[in-house]
Amino acid sequence: MEVNDGLTVPVCERMIRVMASLSEQAALDQLVERLSSTYTELPADRIQSAMLSVQARFEDSKIRDFVPLLVERRVRAELANK
Repeated sequence: MEVNDGLTVPVCERMIRVMASLSEQAALDQLVERLSSTYTELPADRIQSAMLSVQARFEDSKIRDFVPLLVERRVRAELANK
């Protein structure tokens, strides 16, 4: 197994994935807050539900960088139509 600064490469890759996952989750949490302030007439659980439903569509995406942006666009479109 290759060593990189005292850590095995797979450990470094896992750490990067975990950090990216936390960053993505933080972005999605902020999205719910923004949408709640925009769509004040909708209950927060409706917004959360819409976000989770759209997020599930991207569950198998290998590239995660744009998932929060894509989720936001689709949730906004969905909420605007209701």
